[in-house]
Amino acid sequence: MDKIDITDFQDNIDNDKGLTYHRRILVILSTTLICLTIAGAKIKEANTFIFKIEFEDPSYLIYFLVASILFIMLRYYSYSESYIGKFKNLLSTRILDDYRVFIYNPVEQQVESLLGKKVNVFGGDCPGIADPFYEIDGIFKRNIIYRVEVYDEEEGIGHIYYERIPLHQFNDQWVISDYIAVIRYELIYKAASVFKHREYLDIMFPMYLGWGAIIVFVFDRLKVVDNFISWFVF
Repeated sequence: MDKIDITDFQDNIDNDKGLTYHRRILVILSTTLICLTIAGAKIKEANTFIFKIEFEDPSYLIYFLVASILFIMLRYYSYSESYIGKFKNLLSTRILDDYRVFIYNPVEQQVESLLGKKVNVFGGDCPGIADPFYEIDGIFKRNIIYRVEVYDEEEGIGHIYYERIPLHQFNDQWVISDYIAVIRYELIYKAASVFKHREYLDIMFPMYLGWGAIIVFVFDRLKVVDNFISWFVF
């Protein structure tokens, strides 16, 4: 898989005007909704720089704000999707660059270290195993993906496809404790992406804030917190 240059990645985020614009709008709207909901504020009127607008029932503006946040979240996701893909590549690189997880021995042409228990592919037949990809598929599924090149002598052309080695499937050599160890390293590098590297929060924080604002709003309208406290106390 292609390596991701971290400096270029961060510069691309900073220089993407569409992403930056929708991120700023999403943060502003989400923060506004959270403040209005927690403070119990009711919008009585709306003003612009040019004229004053009065609404028969201004409280419904908050629903317009919710709809605006949902729309901006969709637009923001469309802009950020390519960066999310690059972040996944970057996370994969960090995990597989850890010698405790993955080592490719060019002499023996085989995978060693932790993943050597699961990956039983000879590099002489499949050179792509030297540069694999760590795939996160849902909550529990994890795969090692590598490139395979096959030359068709009859047609005289080569074919390229990708093989998956499921880490969530076990055998005598690869047991659940090995899988848990891989997940532990994954979580370590995910945490490092949040606390040591800025690109993850640059991309994902506005989305998390948007969902947080929607959840706070829904809980407030359903009075979930008040009902829970009343049930717990009485």
